[in-house]
Amino acid sequence: SLFWVRYFDIQTTGSLDHEKILQWSGLRHDMNIFDINLRSVEKRLLRHPEINSTSVRRIMPNRVSIFVSERHAFLQVSPRKDSKEVLTVDEEGYVIPSSGREAVSYLPLIVLPELVQDSLAIGHRVESVKFLEIKRFVHEVTTSGLLRFSEISHVDRTDDGTFEIYLSSGLKIFVQSQFREQLLKLVHFKDVLRSAETDIEYIDLRFSDVAIKRKPDKHKK
Repeated sequence: SLFWVRYFDIQTTGSLDHEKILQWSGLRHDMNIFDINLRSVEKRLLRHPEINSTSVRRIMPNRVSIFVSERHAFLQVSPRKDSKEVLTVDEEGYVIPSSGREAVSYLPLIVLPELVQDSLAIGHRVESVKFLEIKRFVHEVTTSGLLRFSEISHVDRTDDGTFEIYLSSGLKIFVQSQFREQLLKLVHFKDVLRSAETDIEYIDLRFSDVAIKRKPDKHKK
């Protein structure tokens, strides 16, 4: 028949396999193009947490176009810093599948002791106030250009509103809730921030005078 589907045009913003997308859609080559319920196909695709949004349309006489916008890994979350239960979330806080901790080890880790088992499921959304505040903070820090995702080991926020940034080099940075002006002070420490190793233990930006603590000199008696 002229209107049997013969071609599928599949586009995605990420790395999802096209055959997998087609399988999830439930579409086949032997379907009549007029029998396809486009909204139902989109709903089937959106059941999969990897997919953020999708658009399906007919191209007459025998072609179907599928566009998929994927969710992309933004942060890691865990109930404890040393926990093996590390999950990957996108920028909206949705838990998405990952291929193991090593695959996303470049992402900052957020420790959320308040995480319960229900919120750890793939497809669920992490919505704790602490998570939302840290997520906004990490976004500000990384878009400022002063720090890169790959340089941040993990981030925490204490009860007094202090954000603690732990870099992969071992350096710690402390800022408070009004952090935008404080972060600008990091411009003076660019070389330190880019170093794989540093003799500085922490930089405290919470006060008008920046506090710097250096590590003990191992060679000094």
